Amino acid sequence: MATPIGAVPAPGALDLDGLDLDPAHERELLAVDPDEWHSELERAEQYFATLGDRLPTELLDELDGVAKRLAD
Repeated sequence: MATPIGAVPAPGALDLDGLDLDPAHERELLAVDPDEWHSELERAEQYFATLGDRLPTELLDELDGVAKRLAD
């Protein structure tokens, strides 16, 4: 299932046999919360800043792409 952060399994796509997992909990585990991800992006940016010139530009590009997709 496509999300702003990339593909995640659709509800029912994982083999959860043997687990006592309510379908509502499965949906919650697979959900993408934009507010939580905005916080995560801030933490990633802070970490990336510590890497300086060693950080590949592709990682910054991906971070920017996720931020833009979350904003949409």
